[in-house]
Amino acid sequence: MTNQLLKIGILAIQGDVSEHADCLRRALKKLNTRKTLRVLVSRNRNKRLRQSRKRCPVNLSIHTEAVSRISGDIVLVKNACEIPPLDALIIPGGESTTVGKLIEMDGIANEIKAMAKKGKPILGTCTGAILLSREIVDCAEGQKSLGLIDISVRRNAFGRQRESFEAGVDFEGIGKFPGVFIRAPAIESVGKGAKAAASLGEKVVGARQGNVLALAFHPELTEDTRVHEYFLQMI
Repeated sequence: MTNQLLKIGILAIQGDVSEHADCLRRALKKLNTRKTLRVLVSRNRNKRLRQSRKRCPVNLSIHTEAVSRISGDIVLVKNACEIPPLDALIIPGGESTTVGKLIEMDGIANEIKAMAKKGKPILGTCTGAILLSREIVDCAEGQKSLGLIDISVRRNAFGRQRESFEAGVDFEGIGKFPGVFIRAPAIESVGKGAKAAASLGEKVVGARQGNVLALAFHPELTEDTRVHEYFLQMI
C-alpha cells in the first residue's frame, strides 16, 4: 500500500471555506474506499484465475494492483507564500470585487497564475469562477480577473441573494448534480480554449480548460461530494 500526500489549498478570504474543507475530507474518504474495493475485486479475480490455471494449465497473465491511498492536508490560504507548495487550490464564493482587490494587493493573484502555469488544478466556485475568467462582462470599475480560463461571465446573472435557488445541473462526467445558486454568475460565452462542463437548461454554469475548472454554483453546500471527487482526480 502506498500513500500519496497532497496539499490542497482553499483561499480563505471570504466564502464557504469550512464547507469546502468538509467536502474535500469526505471526498477523499470516498475515493480511498472505492480504490480499496477495486483492489479487493482485482485480488478476488486473480485468485479465481490462479485456481483456474491449476485445473487447466494455460498461459494466463496474472495482474496485481496496489492500493494507492490519497491523503490530503487542507491549507487555508491567506498569504501568497502559502500557494507555491500546494498541489491544488479552491477559490470559493464571496464578493468578487473585494476578493479580487485583496488578492492583487497581497500578491496572491500572481502566485495563482504561476500555479496554473505549472498545470496544478484550480477550482473556482461562484466568485472563484468570476475571478478565473478571461472577461467579466459587467465588471465594476477597476475590477480585474485572472484570465486563466477562456470564458466571459456575468455577475449576479441569476438574481440577488433573495432569489437564490437549487436546481439539477447536468455535469459532464458526473451526471445530474444538485446545484446551489446564490447571487450566481452565468457563463455567457466559452472560447476555443475551454469547453462547457455543466449546464442548467440552455445556460452554461460550468467550464473547464485543462487544469482550471470554473463553476457558477456552490457544490460545497450539498451533501454530494462528486464535484470535489472530480476535482481531486484532476491532480
